[in-house]
Amino acid sequence: MKLAAVENPRLNARRVLMRRINGAVMFLLAVDFYILCYADTSAAVGATLVLALFALMMLLLLFALADLRLTRQLRDELKNRNS
Repeated sequence: MKLAAVENPRLNARRVLMRRINGAVMFLLAVDFYILCYADTSAAVGATLVLALFALMMLLLLFALADLRLTRQLRDELKNRNS
């Protein structure tokens, strides 16, 4: 079953946008890991990359938690419809 059939279109569009942004964040996380592991950088650049790594991981976590919140709201809404 597709979510678009049962979910509010505005919330579904928000969920799609969040997942696309989260995909971009994962790509940037991979680039950051690659640069940290294979590039010969100075200590200042390395420290900046590590901070960027932590920031990207926090952003990834925030988007995942927001997606879980929307999923919980959808589940509760469907449960209320069926009862």
